[in-house]
Amino acid sequence: LFGVAPVVVLVDGQSASASEIVAGALQDYDAGVVVGSRTFGKGLIQDVSPLPFDGAALKVTVGRYYTPSGRCLQELDYEKERALSSKKEVSPKESFYTVNSKRPIESGGGVAPDVLVEPDTLTKAETALLRSGVANKFADDWVDKRPDVAKTLYARGLEPDADAAS
Repeated sequence: LFGVAPVVVLVDGQSASASEIVAGALQDYDAGVVVGSRTFGKGLIQDVSPLPFDGAALKVTVGRYYTPSGRCLQELDYEKERALSSKKEVSPKESFYTVNSKRPIESGGGVAPDVLVEPDTLTKAETALLRSGVANKFADDWVDKRPDVAKTLYARGLEPDADAAS
């Protein structure tokens, strides 16, 4: 896909672990655009050992996730409660730069998106419409009725895009 089509990664406060690593790596290499709100900040690797009573277990942190530029993904402030809000405070950050374009990016507290989209951007009616699947059904029906146009668009999508390749 790289160089053929632009890569966009959608993230929010529920994006954690592997999805954060992928989004952070694409961002580090300027290989895609991260869109949405700040990710969860789950950057710890933990080992869980069962304990011999009442189904209890002991979690031990054995490592941390880092992106290729060296950014740590872990939310650093362990004291505060994590609110599921887009306006949450984030931990102190360290500055890093993308590998290719040397664009400044932050470390700690998850992945900050390149394009911030607040969760309340859509009205309740718009959200209900999207969740209903009506837009997808319309697009599917439209493509089914116009196979020539769909074939042309598909063929164009397979050709390298000069903007995406740079």
